[in-house]
Amino acid sequence: MITPNHLEVLIHCYCSPAVHERAYAPAVKEAIEFFLSRQMIEAQGEYYKTTDKGEAWLDALLEVPLPVRKWIIPNQPSRESDNG
Repeated sequence: MITPNHLEVLIHCYCSPAVHERAYAPAVKEAIEFFLSRQMIEAQGEYYKTTDKGEAWLDALLEVPLPVRKWIIPNQPSRESDNG
């Protein structure tokens, strides 16, 4: 399962040519193994960087629109349902 930690690790690999500051934390190790096994990151000496596949997935995530909330008055017809 992908967690927010996974996303943070992948974004780090995309943005930073440095070893992750929590590289020895179990959750970071697990995320690195997850992305390595799917060819979404690759080793660059002591650190990891995203592959084209990893960048493509990040690009897709960035295209997801932000959620919105529609405010309504209960038991009242919405303006969208008005015919006139």
